Amino acid sequence: MKWYVDNLLIGTLDAGANGSFSANGKPAFSYSDPTSNASDNPPLSFVLIDNLQVVPEPSTAALCVIGVAALMVRRRQTAG
Repeated sequence: MKWYVDNLLIGTLDAGANGSFSANGKPAFSYSDPTSNASDNPPLSFVLIDNLQVVPEPSTAALCVIGVAALMVRRRQTAG
């Protein structure tokens, strides 16, 4: 899995030799403050994530197209 921001690669997740990592299709974001101090204005302490786009891998998209085509064929067979 690779993460891009403005077409710039910012991160990669490699399954490695055993090929196992959890990728259940749900993006998760977290925030951590590297400093231990608290903000003087807590209502203004937040993170804004904008323009998030989750793009399925090509094989997933192809399987979806095949599934929809199979459903259409089945519907035509049962209707006729």
